[in-house]
Amino acid sequence: MDRVFITGFPRSGTSLLLRLLGDVTGRKAFHQPLPLLLSEIRRRFLRSMGRDRVQQAYPFADDQYENYVPPAAFHAFLATDSMTQDVVRQCLAAMRTFSGQRFKPDEVFASLEGWPGGEFASFVAQYFSTHAPQAGQGWVWKELSAEPLVGYLAQRGWHPFLIVRDPRDAIASMHFGTGIQHMGLPRPLLFLARQWRRSALYALARPNGLIPVRYETLLADPHAALQGMPGSQPILSNALRVRDNSSFPASGMRRALAERDRRFLEALCFSEMKALGYRPTITAHEIERVLADGPQPEVLHRPALERFLWSPTRFEEERDRHQRVLSSPRKFSPEAFLFVEPYPQLNYS
Repeated sequence: MDRVFITGFPRSGTSLLLRLLGDVTGRKAFHQPLPLLLSEIRRRFLRSMGRDRVQQAYPFADDQYENYVPPAAFHAFLATDSMTQDVVRQCLAAMRTFSGQRFKPDEVFASLEGWPGGEFASFVAQYFSTHAPQAGQGWVWKELSAEPLVGYLAQRGWHPFLIVRDPRDAIASMHFGTGIQHMGLPRPLLFLARQWRRSALYALARPNGLIPVRYETLLADPHAALQGMPGSQPILSNALRVRDNSSFPASGMRRALAERDRRFLEALCFSEMKALGYRPTITAHEIERVLADGPQPEVLHRPALERFLWSPTRFEEERDRHQRVLSSPRKFSPEAFLFVEPYPQLNYS
């Protein structure tokens, strides 16, 4: 039985990848079945680290600057933390009316039967066994922005996949069409850019056997994007069928962004974009000036994200990051951000 875990930045093609990997004989796809349970266990971890309620409000935020936590510390917490039935029951009950849960089981609490409590992974196995009871059936599980779970799940037999998309298209699509319905109230651009950077850095570092998939390549050439994946032949056949009937645009959403906001995103994500093969329209020499200009004036729709509004403090953080990139003698090294320190040591070359 194979177990596949899919994650990525919102509006990056995670649903498309779920269709490709999950709509295969012998597998059952689960579309965001446990978002509030993931948030709860991440909050439990943040509380154990003494982090404030503001950070706990968005527990899977960006992991940068004051939000930084060592990934290994989270993995160790997951391996030792024991959840009770009551905690899980509360999350399952809350998800009955939560739009972010896309897989809605008929029997909400059935997965608790016979589960005495325990490690997060034990409940995950119980949940999927309950809702995919066919013997030997594989599970394909998708959750958004859950990169910090990759290492933990990989150690427990899951194959992790992460899909990345040009940040300009992904972020623009949040505010138009069906993106508004799925994403709700707008978030500050800095919050979105930092969250995308984390996803991009995981894709570049490929920790714990993580398989990165580039959204644009997936649409243009499914064979190139999916070759070598577990059960690749039926997946490739499925990919061609889905691609030929797909309503997912490869690019062009970025035109919906105001030019000032587009340039601002490029300045924030410049090095990761280049490393992933995306072409910024600004040059490295323009970054500080673009950062100084900032985004268009933003209205705060989510009070817990006030710290991500553009300010002199945030400008200094990003300018410092940019200067570290220029002064670093090493080439692009995402591991430095993910596993060693909160500031990445990157290079544009």
